[in-house]
Amino acid sequence: MRSLGAVYVVRSDKPNFVKELSEALKVTGATLAFDAIGGGEIGGYILTAMEIAAGGSGVYGSNVNKQVSLSLI
Repeated sequence: MRSLGAVYVVRSDKPNFVKELSEALKVTGATLAFDAIGGGEIGGYILTAMEIAAGGSGVYGSNVNKQVSLSLI
């Protein structure tokens, strides 16, 4: 992916996936994601990383709107 020009590359099979993803989301400010696989736990991991990046610390989290769209094909 980097050879194709991607600046942020995170791998879900690595143990520090959520940490690396939240760091990339914090830098980019991304609050919308598309899961092309459309299943499993990845959507939850992405939303968790978005909340960490947004700085949510209270019981109800941050006020930042976050969205993950799943492919159902």
